[in-house]
Amino acid sequence: MRAKEIIRTEIERHAELGRPDLAPVLDHGEPIRWPTAALNHLGRQRLDAAVGQADTFDGLAVLIWLFKPQLIDALEKEIDAIADDAAALSEARGDATRIRWRFFNWKCRRTTNVSRSPKRPY
Repeated sequence: MRAKEIIRTEIERHAELGRPDLAPVLDHGEPIRWPTAALNHLGRQRLDAAVGQADTFDGLAVLIWLFKPQLIDALEKEIDAIADDAAALSEARGDATRIRWRFFNWKCRRTTNVSRSPKRPY
């Protein structure tokens, strides 16, 4: 089933990102290098916009790395519980549907105003 392949691929990717780096411990006696995720912030407290970036501990990736088999099993059971194989699209029909949706979304973005928030006077 394609949904299960997508889930496994995504979980494998996140699990690899969540693997702690133990090389500094072994090589130099330094602390474990835990995975981080970038946080971006656009603040508007003043007249000029402040842009900030910071790195933070990526706890979700570490949990996925730690419990990868259990998470894959749980998600596959969830797929089995909610999937309706009789109503599932064939591979060719699914591709055609995705292409139509991509074209529809592209067309909507070109014909609508992208900015949804009103312009601020400052």
